[in-house]
Amino acid sequence: MHNTLPDLAWYELLTYSELIPKTDLIPRKKTELNNHFIDWKKWLMELKMLSAHLFSWILTGLLFVVHTKAAEWSYVDPSSWYKEYPFCSGYYQSPIDINYKDSVYAPKLGQITITNLSKVEQTNYTVINNGHTVEVRFNDKQWEISVGSDGDPYYPTQMHFHWGGPNRGGSEHLLGGLRYAMETHIVSYNGRLFKSKEEAVSGPNGLAVFGILHKLEEFAQTDQTQFGKMGTFEGALASITAAKQSKSIPAFDLGALLGQVETTQYYRYQGSLTTPPCTQNVMWTVFTKSVPVKPAQLELLRSLRTSKSSPLQDNYRPVQPLNDPHSPLPRTVYRTMSAAARFTHSWWSFVLLSFLARCSHDILWG
Repeated sequence: MHNTLPDLAWYELLTYSELIPKTDLIPRKKTELNNHFIDWKKWLMELKMLSAHLFSWILTGLLFVVHTKAAEWSYVDPSSWYKEYPFCSGYYQSPIDINYKDSVYAPKLGQITITNLSKVEQTNYTVINNGHTVEVRFNDKQWEISVGSDGDPYYPTQMHFHWGGPNRGGSEHLLGGLRYAMETHIVSYNGRLFKSKEEAVSGPNGLAVFGILHKLEEFAQTDQTQFGKMGTFEGALASITAAKQSKSIPAFDLGALLGQVETTQYYRYQGSLTTPPCTQNVMWTVFTKSVPVKPAQLELLRSLRTSKSSPLQDNYRPVQPLNDPHSPLPRTVYRTMSAAARFTHSWWSFVLLSFLARCSHDILWG
């Protein structure tokens, strides 16, 4: 990996939210019995962290301004993004290959919930072909997502998709080395730390992205698919074939999309945007349960065109190292499902499959 920003270790450390102190920075008493001593070591560490926090905020903002008008990028050679967008060579990049055995069980991670803050039937969404993907843009603060035990409000601003070419997977994240047919990203910003998405996009810990993986199922019912829960979205794709075209559609229930996954079963890690400028301020949530997508739905996406009029497909970034050998601190992937729960789920799946196999045998052979 090209490291064009060797001095950004503290910035990258600070975007790793587990390491950022959430308490105030007043020096603490060492013990109640020895309360006239200050824990200087801890205090100096917190002071250092605060300095780095301020530094990262300024640096991120400067780089965001610098690259706002940068050259057009494409998926032809993602490994060269760093030349125009230095953060793309950072230590804490996304997507990654998520492996259960390498993740850590975190029982304090709770259920993810979504709340509608306005009347859906009275609003519209904008569907746009931006030349890289299809975006569905929401009104600001129309929805609020609470992220487990964190409790901070996150406001979704848009959702988009990543897919492959014919007979090829297209998800960005892998689960145990498996690439799924498609991946949906619901992009949100931290409403406690920032007043707007414009502030959050370049601020430390500003974003949260929720990833939904999709498995190709030829005979799935439309209402079982995500597109089936998105109102007139599927029909609108024919109107945005060319890049930069857009169409307004009646708002659909974003909560219904999260209702298709198990909102208590997910992986969590700190990473980056998967497209330039690759800012490392994203809290990632990747749900373990996949949602069906039909071949015909993928063909609709592949019928779209990029800004160069080529087929819009294979719009995913290759997986990045979870931990680069030169990284100052390792990243950790957390999971909500314990080993016992996973074993129980696998055992019941085995029982169900055995039962179905026995039934099929009895029907065929009597």
